[in-house]
Amino acid sequence: MKKTNSTLISKISKISKILILLCVILPSLSIRTEAQVNVKNLETRLDEIIDSFYVNDRLPGIVVGIWTPNFSYRKVVGKGDIQTGVDRRYDDKIRIGSITKTFVATVILQLVDENKIGLDDPLSKYYPQVPNSSDITIREVLDMTSGIPDYIEDKVIDSSFIYTRLNKFTPQEILDATIALKPDFEPGKGWKYSNGNYNILGMLVEKITGNKLEDEINNRIITPLGLVNTSFPTSPYMEGQYSHGYMTDTATGKLVDVTVIDPSITWAAGAMISNLDDLKIFEAALANGTLLSPATQAERLKFVKTGVKDFLK
Repeated sequence: MKKTNSTLISKISKISKILILLCVILPSLSIRTEAQVNVKNLETRLDEIIDSFYVNDRLPGIVVGIWTPNFSYRKVVGKGDIQTGVDRRYDDKIRIGSITKTFVATVILQLVDENKIGLDDPLSKYYPQVPNSSDITIREVLDMTSGIPDYIEDKVIDSSFIYTRLNKFTPQEILDATIALKPDFEPGKGWKYSNGNYNILGMLVEKITGNKLEDEINNRIITPLGLVNTSFPTSPYMEGQYSHGYMTDTATGKLVDVTVIDPSITWAAGAMISNLDDLKIFEAALANGTLLSPATQAERLKFVKTGVKDFLK
């Protein structure tokens, strides 16, 4: 089975487009529905977009939920397990990948509220061994303008992520691999999506609190919000009712089941499990700022230019 890093990035990009679609469309829906846009036409257009992703990108399945004050939409298509043929269901647990980053960022911002860390603290205060750390702020690590490279570009970790998937790494080992890579750009001089940022933020949570990252996320977010289907796993295996995850074998074009993965590989950058109903609760708290102070929520809502083009046009 041959998979290249560029192919992996391409597949992740396609999946990310679906997540971006929801992020882009969510705020715009409020404006459009307030303008009395025909709801049925909107639902039809959303159906067309999602079906297009499902067919053209040959995805095994998609589950989507959109909620605004004036509009609600849910859709599920495809299979939860292509081997057994079972349909994907709304309440299936899934590996939520990089949505994990929003949980980690929330904990960091809560620590800001508690005056245990500052958004404009230099990274060198905590991890001076990181290149350019004296010129990198915690804010830049959060919004990926730090120039810190993506540890998935390390050959050993990349191979573990794509092929074996059961190798174990410590956060320090991943940090060491990140440091060994060349910075992508000078701090604050660009933007690039990089898992390396969030491995460092996960380590920072543990350094500041003295607790495991999964315990902080559980105690600060999962339990208070009553997220009964959400977890930060410590095992490679999923339990209960869940949809499988897949990658494409570029040699054969077939989908390969990659549901099993050691969580240490993605850790703070993408290890969590949840389902649609729990994510609805969490995203409402995220949007409304109920987990943060108004001042810190205002900081969260500041955006940076990423250079990502509007692919919907």
